[in-house]
Amino acid sequence: MKPRISVLFASMLLAAAAFAQEAAELPFAVPTPDGWAKETIPLPPSFAPDMKWSGLEELRFAPGWMNADSATFFSYALLFWLPGDQPTDAHTLETQLLTYYRGLAQAVAESKGKVLDVTRFTMSVVDAATPPQKRAGGEEVTAYNGKLKWIEPFTTGREQTLRMEIQVWRSVMPVGNCVFICASSQPETAEVWTKLRAIREDVGPAQRGESNMRVHYLEIVCRDVAAQCAALERVHRLSFGPPVADLGAARVAKAADGSLIGVRAPLAEHEQPIIRTYLEVADIAKAIKDAEAAGGVVAYGPTQQGDTGTWAIYFLGDLQFGLWQK
Repeated sequence: MKPRISVLFASMLLAAAAFAQEAAELPFAVPTPDGWAKETIPLPPSFAPDMKWSGLEELRFAPGWMNADSATFFSYALLFWLPGDQPTDAHTLETQLLTYYRGLAQAVAESKGKVLDVTRFTMSVVDAATPPQKRAGGEEVTAYNGKLKWIEPFTTGREQTLRMEIQVWRSVMPVGNCVFICASSQPETAEVWTKLRAIREDVGPAQRGESNMRVHYLEIVCRDVAAQCAALERVHRLSFGPPVADLGAARVAKAADGSLIGVRAPLAEHEQPIIRTYLEVADIAKAIKDAEAAGGVVAYGPTQQGDTGTWAIYFLGDLQFGLWQK
């Protein structure tokens, strides 16, 4: 999906090359308050190609952010989504943000036919005085305070101190680092900071719409197959058939929704009892690649299992997940 080029960035002449690229979707939903503008650009941006970070940047601009007389002048929120394990320590934040803003100012100045000495810009990042709480999803947060001293190139062309509240947290699904920045040239007591923080707190997983995910096969590995089958038949009114060779000699029952429940003994001495769920997928090769991209470790790649279909297993953290393509 190609993001829309807005009037804001079109007028800055900065994003044309970047938006010409196909960008992956941001896996998080960032709120857009009434009257605020938004943009999504790939990293590194076209105006700062020397940035080491790669991924996506999501921005929310306060109303009046380009008006020097506004109480929200130069106030906006940024979410840097950095897939994988890209560094986000204080030193990296300093260098990457300084590269970002130097490139931004240089590009704006050149578009106006002006010369700007961006080497005078400085960026500092220090630990926040108050440790932040965990996010609503349970993620641990590292907090910093940042301060950029630069020449604001868009409206005033004057020296400006841009204050930043920076929070970094780790995403497990999908795997990557989130760097959220509340940035404003306004005093720390200004009302706009409250709005910026509210955007940060409400960042959550992107909603991709309803899923048609369903359980294809529930595999129960146990020491006493007969006892487990008897209990399941009594509690859930299932009816187990004879052992199925293609399913490791599992006795199989079919539930009312068509999903299968198989109970079998361990196939080797080292195999431990487990209940493993196999979720139905249309394209198992793509699904297992997506699982790897999300941080999963493939234990068994796609394997044809007689006439029953193709299965695969991946680990993520302490859990095992099965996939099944009929």
